[in-house]
Amino acid sequence: MEMWSSIVLFVLLCGTVVRGYGISSKYDNATVYSYSQCGEGWYYSLDLNECYYISSNYLNFNDAVASCNAVSSQLVSVYSEVEYLVVSAHIQEQTFAGDTPAWIGLQADANSNYYWPDRSYANYTHWINGSANFNAYTDSCFAWFSTAANNGWWIYDCQAELPFICKRNAYLNQVNITANSGSITSPNYPLPYFSNSITNYYITVDPGYLIDLSFNIIAFDENSVVYVYDGTDTNSSLLETIRKGSHRSMIESNSNQIALEFVASADGGGNYIGWTAQFNASVPVTTSGGFTSPNFPNNYGINETVYHNIRAPENFGIFITIWSFVSEAAYDFLYLTNSCETYTFAGTYSDIISINLTCNAVDLKWVSDYSNCYRGFNLTWVAKLIA
Repeated sequence: MEMWSSIVLFVLLCGTVVRGYGISSKYDNATVYSYSQCGEGWYYSLDLNECYYISSNYLNFNDAVASCNAVSSQLVSVYSEVEYLVVSAHIQEQTFAGDTPAWIGLQADANSNYYWPDRSYANYTHWINGSANFNAYTDSCFAWFSTAANNGWWIYDCQAELPFICKRNAYLNQVNITANSGSITSPNYPLPYFSNSITNYYITVDPGYLIDLSFNIIAFDENSVVYVYDGTDTNSSLLETIRKGSHRSMIESNSNQIALEFVASADGGGNYIGWTAQFNASVPVTTSGGFTSPNFPNNYGINETVYHNIRAPENFGIFITIWSFVSEAAYDFLYLTNSCETYTFAGTYSDIISINLTCNAVDLKWVSDYSNCYRGFNLTWVAKLIA
């Protein structure tokens, strides 16, 4: 299939057509930014959110159907005057325009009802001379004429070899997610992904956390692949390569960012649903560290809530030392909570505090109220092997 290399921008009376489009949304404390595009050689209608490809290859109707299906699309359907004008503008750009019609997805049934590839009836039509002045029969085929005198649709011999027009939904080629948990899928899931395309995913969780990523469904052709990178982009270190038949194991990043690249081969042909994956922020396993109240050794602020999580290796406990602690008694608190013990601190402690936890995980929470700020606290911890 031939391609256009240049970026195309059409501003029409009834619609705008571009290559590439971005959408942004925010929900449940998660920010997602994504770009829609159609792929090399396709035209994108901003108003319709649809992609169109006009091939100058000459095929009969059934072969044109198969050619569109092979790139996860269908012969074009036209549902409104706006869409008619958008597609018509594309046709006028082609070298065959004015001389040769092009296949569209319209067909007729035994009762001379007209329908599109999705089996919906054609509520909008644009016949040459304004009316269907012909005898349609079951599975009749139709083509789009674009001469100066006749711009519209007409019945045509299904075995004739003509150019053709494909249509498909816009797909996402870049998705940016900032959230501590969620799910991602191949484009168009649960419908087949778009063949011969590349989609990138960039996931960021809160600082101080890692990312656990697991694939739930892997259903793509043997030449498609998902690359998982440990960092901000596809130039980062490669963590994992997911192919058809890959084991569904947990993948863990070494930072709070991870990148995925789904490279869909041309062999999908609209026959594979793709993949799904889950991600969650996880606390890194470490053997030592520290935690202080905000602004320590200066005074903390009012109305603060700060969380800090500690995870030590398996078979290790956690030994915590609080070197200094001064807060407003009964109002500003440090909580240490795990499955073994719970501690609460508030007020002034003149001595160093030592806490020996027998569990390998503890959650810390600092809370201050609306008044009276003090120096706060400073603590360190180390992992200690349990005998």
